[in-house]
Amino acid sequence: MSAKYVLVVDDEQDIRDVLTLLVESLGYIALTAENGEEAINLVKTYAGQISLVISDIRMPKMNGAQLVEYLKGFPPTILMSGFSDVNVHKIINNGHAKCFIKKPFRPDELLNLVQKFANTSTTC
Repeated sequence: MSAKYVLVVDDEQDIRDVLTLLVESLGYIALTAENGEEAINLVKTYAGQISLVISDIRMPKMNGAQLVEYLKGFPPTILMSGFSDVNVHKIINNGHAKCFIKKPFRPDELLNLVQKFANTSTTC
């Protein structure tokens, strides 16, 4: 069985560390990136091996909205943000992101989403 990767994208190291622990608790291997540009490089490097992307929306260089636009739904992406002014409905409605989770969230909320969306075509 080949390894299943989940890519965690956030400009805050502490968030990346916590999400890495959560993802790995489900048996996935976590890859991490500080921004959308780094994420795209990892998606290219691990072509076809990443089951899911979990990305913050507000980041320097390339934000989460730009990242999901580039990825166009593959791999599936869960967006997250602590800001309430972010309009994610357009991103989700165009099919480029699977779901949105507002920070702060409980660990079990994210784990349920990872299990739901990794390797599936399900949406929220």
